[in-house]
Amino acid sequence: MIASGTGLLVRWFTRWDREAVTTLLAALAGQHGAQVQSEDLTRAFEYALRVPDEVRFCVAVRDGKVIGQASLHRAFSTWSARPCGTIEDVYILEQERRSGVATAIFDFLAAEARRRGYCRLRLDVQADNEPARAFYDRYGLHDTSYVVYELPVEESAP
Repeated sequence: MIASGTGLLVRWFTRWDREAVTTLLAALAGQHGAQVQSEDLTRAFEYALRVPDEVRFCVAVRDGKVIGQASLHRAFSTWSARPCGTIEDVYILEQERRSGVATAIFDFLAAEARRRGYCRLRLDVQADNEPARAFYDRYGLHDTSYVVYELPVEESAP
């Protein structure tokens, strides 16, 4: 847990955070123009509860209210022969942005990555999300210049 003098607490989520986390995930999806079923968000939440070594959410709480979140996903680097991590699902309530919440969340995740022996953390960000990119630059992440491609592999996909 990371606590600050501003009444901000960052901690791992619990089953009692379901409504808050799924609400923030829905807001994040909406920000990206995606339509996601609430049942899918609940299933994702339940999956993260079952396999915390694979995916785990952290939440930022102020005055008893969840105001931000992010998830840490385990991956593996063959070039480093060590585990690494991916940060996903970063979302902070609009009225709480630029108040140190993102820094506290990233400090929390970086400490966990070090504890787990990860060689690095990475994340994807939309190219036109300038506020997020500016924060990531200030925090010390760097643009790798990789372009992300994606292939759906569901049964109905080619």
